[in-house]
Amino acid sequence: LALLPNGDLLATQKSSDGNVALCRSRDTGLSWEPPREVDVPGRGKLPGRAPMFSALADGTLLLGGPGAAIYRSSDEGSSWQESDVERTVSVDGASYDLFWGENSGPHELSDGTVVCSGYMTFEPGRCRAFLLRSTDGGRTWGDATPLAAASEVNLAVLPGDGMFACLRVQTDGAGEGGAALAVTESHDGGRTWKDPARILGKAQSPGFPVYLSDGRLVITYTHRQFPFGAQAIASRDGGATWDTAHPIILAWFSWDDTCGHPRSLALADGSILTGYYARLFKGSANPSTDVVGHCLRWRPPDDWPPTID
Repeated sequence: LALLPNGDLLATQKSSDGNVALCRSRDTGLSWEPPREVDVPGRGKLPGRAPMFSALADGTLLLGGPGAAIYRSSDEGSSWQESDVERTVSVDGASYDLFWGENSGPHELSDGTVVCSGYMTFEPGRCRAFLLRSTDGGRTWGDATPLAAASEVNLAVLPGDGMFACLRVQTDGAGEGGAALAVTESHDGGRTWKDPARILGKAQSPGFPVYLSDGRLVITYTHRQFPFGAQAIASRDGGATWDTAHPIILAWFSWDDTCGHPRSLALADGSILTGYYARLFKGSANPSTDVVGHCLRWRPPDDWPPTID
C-alpha cells in the first residue's frame, strides 16, 4: 500500500495474467479502480507480485521487483526507472546477495534518508536481515548494516527517527507453519538494534507495525492457525509489552493457511487501512487460483488494549 500526497491510495496486486499491477483508490480505500500492470522500459511487465512497495513524502513510488531490483516512479506509476542497488553483503568472510522477500517497503527518515530491509539465507531456516539506505530519493542503494537473524522484516518509523521492526523468524517447524513473530527496535536510524523478542507463537507471522498519532503501536499479522486470516494486537508503551490476550480479528474466513500477509497504513482520520489475502474458494488443487485480496478500513477502539490496574 502507498499513500500519495493528494490522499489517493495505491495498492499492488498480482494480476490475472500473473504480473505486478497497481490499483488506485480515490476515496481512502472504499472503492478501487481496475488494476494496471506495471511496465518497465527494457524489462516489460514484471512477473509475480511486488515484494515491497511504498511512497515517499513527495509522492515518489519505490517498487521491489524480480531479481531484487528496485524501480522508481515520479509520476504516480505511469513510468518507471530502475535504481542502482548494491546488495552484496559480507558475513563471516563470505559474500551473499540480499533479496527482498516480502517487506513493508522503503521508509523515509527526517533527513531524507530512505531505508529498506532485505535478507540473505545461509541454509534452509538460517537467515540474516540487513538494512539498505538511499540518500538520493531511491535512485541508488547501499550502505548495508545488519539488523537481526530473520528473513522478512516490516518496519515502522517512530518519532525522532526511531524504528520498530516485526521480524519473521523460524521455529522448529517447517515452512509457513513454522514461522513466528519477533520484534526489535532501533534508536539510531537503524544502525544498531536491540535483541529481538518473540511475542507470538508458530503460524502467527509475518507481522506489520503501524504507529498511531496517539502513541499506540499496532501490529497486524497473519494468523495461520484456525481461524485462518489476519489479526491485530496493540501496545501502549512503545512496544515494550503487548496485549496478546485481546486481539482484534480482522479476517477469519480463509479456507486454510493460504492467507494473511497484511499491509497497513494509518490514515489521517485515525482509522487503519489493512490489505490482506485469503483463500475464499476451494475449487482447485492450486490454492493461489482461489485467492482474493481485500482492503479493510477499521478503527482501533480507544480503550484497546484495555488498561489493567
